[in-house]
Amino acid sequence: MMRKVEDIIPYAGMQISDLMEALERSGGFTSKFLSESVSILEDMVRDPKSVNFLSFPADIISTGARGIIVDAIKRKFFDVIITTGGTIDHDIARCYADYYHGSFDVSDEELYEKEIHRLGNIFIPFKKTEKLSDINRIIESAEKMGWGCVMDLETEFIVCRPLVTEKEVVV
Repeated sequence: MMRKVEDIIPYAGMQISDLMEALERSGGFTSKFLSESVSILEDMVRDPKSVNFLSFPADIISTGARGIIVDAIKRKFFDVIITTGGTIDHDIARCYADYYHGSFDVSDEELYEKEIHRLGNIFIPFKKTEKLSDINRIIESAEKMGWGCVMDLETEFIVCRPLVTEKEVVV
């Protein structure tokens, strides 16, 4: 019942699989959950009968974890992806511009004066979001015509395709 918490001791040539096992033995908080999630993902991907779902909010696409999600999608680890509309914004913006490490401690007034958006502890310069203005205009026009703001995948593809690059998650 009681398992001893073990320190992670990195060594030259340590493989990712060794690190995941060490994270599992390390005990609590995020490290153990990361190890468990990798184990579950391995089981899902290896099971040909498994229908694999991935669900995530948009904010993770603003972080470096976006690369892991892109890779998993390109490798077809998931059959169904559920996310929010903001994923499209961050995905396209990240194809054209850099986002930056920030801090929760910085004043919103100071950020506004420097023309920086805050997304938690990620900073996004105002000018970096200009590419999305065309999409926003299309969505606003659709809303005025009574279409609402929900887009299906086909509409999303038509609207977003001219803006995306090979680095995107969206298409």
